[in-house]
Amino acid sequence: MPMGVALPARILSGSIDGDLVELTIELAHDDWDMADTNMLFHLQWGDRNDGEIVEGGDVRLEMRLAPGLVDEARALAGDDLGAAVAALDADHPLRRTDSWYAMRVTEEVPLPPALADKGEVRSGFTTKWNDESP
Repeated sequence: MPMGVALPARILSGSIDGDLVELTIELAHDDWDMADTNMLFHLQWGDRNDGEIVEGGDVRLEMRLAPGLVDEARALAGDDLGAAVAALDADHPLRRTDSWYAMRVTEEVPLPPALADKGEVRSGFTTKWNDESP
């Protein structure tokens, strides 16, 4: 992936709790393939726990911010971290993939029609960033 190329993502939620800044995004499957191949969001092969993404739908990444950027996120976020990040220029550090550590990567598992209205099942993997304290 060339430097400076934007990765289209939908921001689903964001939160700040003390020194923990989390953001949940969703990528189209093709964009996930590119992020996966290039090991964006600190997704190096050795940092992943068992599991995989196989269904071909949108992929959800639950991430935490690099500790050195927490104060900046607090200053910018106000009441809505997701909106604040979305409004930033593309070259801002809070918009860089190397500023975020993917903790959980999941996709929705298709359910049989009889269960489709009962909720959602997700499958995927966690990373060592999920297992470690920030």
